[in-house]
Amino acid sequence: MEILFFVISVLVGVLTEGVAVKVNMAGLGIMVEIALVGAVILWNIRHNKK
Repeated sequence: MEILFFVISVLVGVLTEGVAVKVNMAGLGIMVEIALVGAVILWNIRHNKK
């Protein structure tokens, strides 16, 4: 599961960075990737499977 999430987050970051460079917003890809990782961590904390 962690490897799948890693691949998805990298793809989201790369695709977002590609779009961001075209609209002169370099660095947006890494910000979106960090936000995605943070959202998944918070979701996992709140939906703890005990």
